[in-house]
Amino acid sequence: MTLKELNFIIHKESKSSTYKFALLRATIDIINNHSENIHFKNNRAYLPIGLFAIKWIEYFYPIFQNKKWIKAQTTAPKLAFETELLAATKYYNKVAGLNTLYDNLFKGIDNIEEKTLIQKLIRKLCSTIKLQPMRYFGSSIKNEGYSVYNLEPVSRTNRDNSITMSSILSANKTVSIPLEFFKLLEDLGTFLSGEQNILFQWSNFCATSGSNRRLDKLEILNVLLQSKAVNRNTNEAKKLVNQFGPARCVWDGSNITNFEIDHVFPYSIYFNNSLWNLLPSKSTTNNKKRAKIPTVERIENSKERIITYWGHYERNPKFMNEFSFDLNCNTFNEGIERMKKKSDYLINNKGYEPWK
Repeated sequence: MTLKELNFIIHKESKSSTYKFALLRATIDIINNHSENIHFKNNRAYLPIGLFAIKWIEYFYPIFQNKKWIKAQTTAPKLAFETELLAATKYYNKVAGLNTLYDNLFKGIDNIEEKTLIQKLIRKLCSTIKLQPMRYFGSSIKNEGYSVYNLEPVSRTNRDNSITMSSILSANKTVSIPLEFFKLLEDLGTFLSGEQNILFQWSNFCATSGSNRRLDKLEILNVLLQSKAVNRNTNEAKKLVNQFGPARCVWDGSNITNFEIDHVFPYSIYFNNSLWNLLPSKSTTNNKKRAKIPTVERIENSKERIITYWGHYERNPKFMNEFSFDLNCNTFNEGIERMKKKSDYLINNKGYEPWK
């Protein structure tokens, strides 16, 4: 698997996104911190599913303790393992929380109530991980289940009377991933998961470099992230379109009364709210396009309508400044070519989904 394909999977496969991100984070975590539990055969790396379950407890336990998250989830679909994890958090919050759970797993859990609680949680987590994110991860590329993560049989060892970290690993199946995917996550995983993310490193440096005071890392991170904050308001473009008379959909040319302003290059990917990137579209078309990138052919077919709207937008004093700065050109025909080049790059180099 290439970085381009991984990027495509991350952005394309939106179903059960929480599971997808947790699976990827756990895979990265296991590769980089638990090499002793990994073995290799026939160009594949083998990892214990039980370790994924342990990692998911580590990730989701703090989330389930967060009161704002719990309140926000009252109307949202439940996670498959929510009942079991809530029972665990309720039990362990009485005895110092997640640290106690981990300590007990290393010591061995013999208490019947606690043992039953953990057995149910691990069983549910393993089942969820196997049947959902592992099954669908990569299906957008190969159109088949388990295209990246393959379930492998394991010779079960005798179960101990107590539950331990080791017994959780040995009592569950292993999963294999392609060696090239393993090496990709081994090299770049900590950057993808955020552990070596530049912004996190920067905020950590700022928090510890002051000679007289210690700054809060999260506050600094929020400040650094603000540099990417762009006003996403499209009212200015909508007002300009309304001044031109009956609007036409930029993508199919049909007349539209109730139009939406479409970010040609999706805001979630390009973070651009300049007028040249804001064009009218039918709501049904805009919903189909969503966060996809219009292909070179799509842009060429809409060229005349795009240029027409740019011509109308010129009456706004900032339009040409945005246009020439963002696209590094001064004519509309050049602008179309720059858009095509950007489309080709985002689709073929970065792996974003094309809109044909």
